Formats: sequence, C-alpha cells, structure tokens
Amino acid sequence: MEDKKRKKQHPRKRLRSVHLSIYAMFLALSMILGYVEAQLPTPIPIPGVKLGLANLVSILTLFSIGSIPTAMISFYGLFFFLSYLETI
Repeated sequence: MEDKKRKKQHPRKRLRSVHLSIYAMFLALSMILGYVEAQLPTPIPIPGVKLGLANLVSILTLFSIGSIPTAMISFYGLFFFLSYLETI
C-alpha cells in the first residue's frame, strides 16, 4: 500500500544529485592530489616550479563535464586547499 502512495522522483532532481556527486568526487580528487603534491619535494629548486598533479584532474573534468563546472571545481579546490593550509 505504501508503494502506491510514494511519489516518483522527478528525473531532473535525480540528475542534479548525480551531477553534484560527480563534482564532489572531482573536487576531492583535486584536493587530494594538491595535498600530495605539496608534500613532494620539488625536482628543480626554482620558486614556483611544481608538478601540477591537480591540473590532471582539471584536464579530466574539462573533457568529461565541460568548462564551467571545471572552473568551479578548480576555484573551490584552490579555496579549500588554501584554507586548509591557513594561508588565506
């Protein structure tokens, strides 16, 4: 009886939650790679030179989900990583 009363979820709401979870996954991956990169010693002792592991996630998201979500994920990843390091 309860199954008949239960309303079906609108497909757009389901799509939004799927997109949100994909964005969160890419953001977490970007932050993890940024943290790992910060722990690695630089191969060349020149200020500002680093591997750019988090950029791999940006390239992957750019080809997977588009430019606007990639810009949002990159911005949020940078913001959260910098706030984690307490440099803001």
